[in-house]
Amino acid sequence: YADYDGDSYGGRDIIPDANTATGGVADTLCDSQSNFSSNSDDCDDGSPSINPGATEECDGLDNDCDGATDEGIQPQPCAYQTGVCNGASITCSNGEIQVCDEDIYSNYSDNYQVNETLCDGLDNDCDGMTDEGCPPE
Repeated sequence: YADYDGDSYGGRDIIPDANTATGGVADTLCDSQSNFSSNSDDCDDGSPSINPGATEECDGLDNDCDGATDEGIQPQPCAYQTGVCNGASITCSNGEIQVCDEDIYSNYSDNYQVNETLCDGLDNDCDGMTDEGCPPE
């Protein structure tokens, strides 16, 4: 099988064996030349980063040729991890890693505020300070 992208996985193209009239895989060619492979497992033989041995990435593609797209991408923690934002994370969505923004923090915690106005004993704006701007009790 031809390996057009040089990743050691062949595509669906069969290279005829010069020694047979009907055509078949030329095992000697597969073993001796780097642009041939004894398998046809590559689902995108035009990209060396897409093959059954590749690691899945968040890019909207099936990088590892298992028929699924962007699976197994682990959530990444957001920058703000103090106060009500502790544990907030982003995931892969529609081929892109989400951005930690006000929407992500608000969806993570009902108590999140861009500018803390509540005097509730919580760090609502995730800046490491609690109830700043509130009158002392």
